[in-house]
Amino acid sequence: MADYSSETLTAIVHHHRPDLDGEVSITPIATGKFNDSFFITAGGEDMVLRIAPPRDAVFCFYEKDMMRQEPDIHRLLLEKTDVPVAPIFAYDDTLSLIDRDYVLMKRLPGAPLTDVPQADENTVLRQVGRYLAQAHSLTADTYGYIGAHRPMEPRTTWVEAFEHMWHRLIDDIVMVGHYTEPESHLFRTLLG
Repeated sequence: MADYSSETLTAIVHHHRPDLDGEVSITPIATGKFNDSFFITAGGEDMVLRIAPPRDAVFCFYEKDMMRQEPDIHRLLLEKTDVPVAPIFAYDDTLSLIDRDYVLMKRLPGAPLTDVPQADENTVLRQVGRYLAQAHSLTADTYGYIGAHRPMEPRTTWVEAFEHMWHRLIDDIVMVGHYTEPESHLFRTLLG
């Protein structure tokens, strides 16, 4: 987790939510691995601030600028489903307050399933399944990673999209030195 001062994080909250008065409470979320995330309470409102990795970090092709697609995805799910998705107050990629992209959103009520041992796991999994079915019912006319972060040009068929994604992923693995050229060739031919 990067080291952000409470003054910097408070400035982010006040910049996007000037309507909230009083002290800003900030608690790091220890479970996040990709983003730096914080529980925020200000003006009686509970929020989550998620800060993306640096833009020059090593990514798989589809992870670069991935946060850019979240506002549209959240909006779509809120409009077309009853999936419990947090409304986003702000997405900022200007790098004007900090050197990273970030998103400030409402904090939804609840607790991780691991913290609720008395929960009926089957009921929870049925709920998750219903929500996944709703999310998967939303379709587009093209295939691939088609979100606002644009890691690839959309394809007209799923097969074309998958082939492109497969080869780009192998390129990324070769680039960081985890596959040799012979291994790269082997994995590319497996798709054939």
